[in-house]
Amino acid sequence: MASLVESCDEAIIGTTLEGRVLSWNSAAEHLFGYTAAEIVGRSYTLLDPPYRPENLAEMLPGIRDGNHVEPCETVHFRKNGAKVEVLLRVSPVTNQGRVIGASIVAHDITQRKLEESERLTLIQELTAALARSLNLTTEHTGKH
Repeated sequence: MASLVESCDEAIIGTTLEGRVLSWNSAAEHLFGYTAAEIVGRSYTLLDPPYRPENLAEMLPGIRDGNHVEPCETVHFRKNGAKVEVLLRVSPVTNQGRVIGASIVAHDITQRKLEESERLTLIQELTAALARSLNLTTEHTGKH
């Protein structure tokens, strides 16, 4: 099982119910820039932006109750301070039916979010250009 997690392309992180990192695969190292030795034992909130320090804390009550949390998009920071947009899937980890921690799967969606932003900007520019064109046509013909 450990080799499965380690060979996965998705960042897979195990935490306590308080959010302390217990496990950190190589994809997490690649995505966030911290080695397992640097982050295991520390709070997962280290990755959260200062303006949103409670990302995981908001999810943990549901996890404690054994519920899977709906996937959510959020922002984390890499070790070098660079922003990374991620899709998080957080699930309870159980042992003999008792919830003992959380499993976090993080998928980098930075490129997708950039493309969405570029599309939105293009749509806004085209809409503004069309409105200007219609205004010029209306002014030129005198029709309203």
